[in-house]
Amino acid sequence: MAAPNPWKRFVATPYFRVVYVGVLGVLTAFLFPFAFGAAACLALLVIPLTTFVVPYWFGERKPRRLAVNGVVVFLIALPIVAALQTGAILDLSPFELQSLPDPGGNATMSLSNGTVDPFRAEGPATFTFRVLLTTTDNATPADFEVWMNLTRVQSFAFVVGSARMVPEPGAENNTRDGTWFTVDATVAPEVVGTGFSAKRVSEGLWTRTGVFLGPLSGAWATYFGYFVLYSGPILGLTLAFYFLILFMWWYTARMRTRIGRPLPPAEADEVEATSSSGKAGKAAAFTCTNCGSDVSEDASKCPKCGAAFED
Repeated sequence: MAAPNPWKRFVATPYFRVVYVGVLGVLTAFLFPFAFGAAACLALLVIPLTTFVVPYWFGERKPRRLAVNGVVVFLIALPIVAALQTGAILDLSPFELQSLPDPGGNATMSLSNGTVDPFRAEGPATFTFRVLLTTTDNATPADFEVWMNLTRVQSFAFVVGSARMVPEPGAENNTRDGTWFTVDATVAPEVVGTGFSAKRVSEGLWTRTGVFLGPLSGAWATYFGYFVLYSGPILGLTLAFYFLILFMWWYTARMRTRIGRPLPPAEADEVEATSSSGKAGKAAAFTCTNCGSDVSEDASKCPKCGAAFED
């Protein structure tokens, strides 16, 4: 007598389902970053398909269990995604912001080397923001307004605040040679983004930098909660696709079951009585998958909609 296969014994236990659902949750978390790149559409399709196909391949056929699988995979993946993104943010290097390309053709001034010091300090803490303003003509710092723009993330709202920057002590008085501007600001322990802007007062011309996530004033839990909040809806989109796939499979399986199901005796007798030939047909009847009408078993097409049946 052959010894029992340990793998088959394990597959037959409830623990096997726990294992593959857990693996699917981890896999979903590592596939999630692709949802923000060029392969976004592919990732949003691959994640739900994998979540459905793997249990199905192992023999799972109960819609309720498959639905629970999708929810559990989502709940496993979400904290892993948030933890991975939090680790990536806290490993960021200090930024240096530059002026963005000006679509209006303003090439007379630019901002560069925009920094914050320290880059990471758990708040509330005071940070020093610096940026270098350079012009193509001779001008003085008094001809410009330079601003540090701090974007605070509060739930799903973005609150933007600005602080006027001043020339650094000992800085160049001719902006053509580059003048450093600075400002100190206290930042609360929350998720913030920093950018800089400058305005030539006499002409009303602006130049702006991009926005960088930082300084890092929050604790690990602060950024973890932020990524749970913002990753949840996107990950939830993959869950919605999963339930769409599950519904399509369930509906198709249900229709295949109905096409071969005999009608109750009373309904079968009624079909016999109203058959187009006027003669008694067979006792069994079926449901047309195209319009839902009841047809006799020996009918080659639906008497109501004309749909042809395969043998």
